[in-house]
Amino acid sequence: MIVLAGFFCKKINTEQKSKKTEADTFLFGVDGGLRPGNYTYFKIQEEKIYRNQPYTVGQETILFDTNSLEHNKYLLSKELKEDFPDYLLNHPNQTFGCPNCADQGAIHIEMEHNGVLKIWDIDTEINQQPVEIRSYIKRLQQLVSQL
Repeated sequence: MIVLAGFFCKKINTEQKSKKTEADTFLFGVDGGLRPGNYTYFKIQEEKIYRNQPYTVGQETILFDTNSLEHNKYLLSKELKEDFPDYLLNHPNQTFGCPNCADQGAIHIEMEHNGVLKIWDIDTEINQQPVEIRSYIKRLQQLVSQL
């Protein structure tokens, strides 16, 4: 009976995790300040990871390289996607703190699934971030610097 209960709990946890990771596109990165083009973004799509192309004056959207990064970089980034905080999922299309207000930069995250886009802009100042996401945001910043 105990073994059976453990089986059902494991199945529920797996199902909950898969709902978080079913995004068609997962974009994350750091904006380095008010100067246009001072950013580093990555996009996970179809089990590959891509880095943004350099900024061009007048550019309105983030463009990504057509060649993906190495598979090991995808695997590192995939963990970030899989561990996406419930807090952010429950608060889509939000701005936390005052990202880039004092030229301190910003964290930007996008998740798109079946044509529905969710966006988060987050202050880099830890005291301006909800407590529930601080460790995740720190991991994201570290990963961006490693990639």
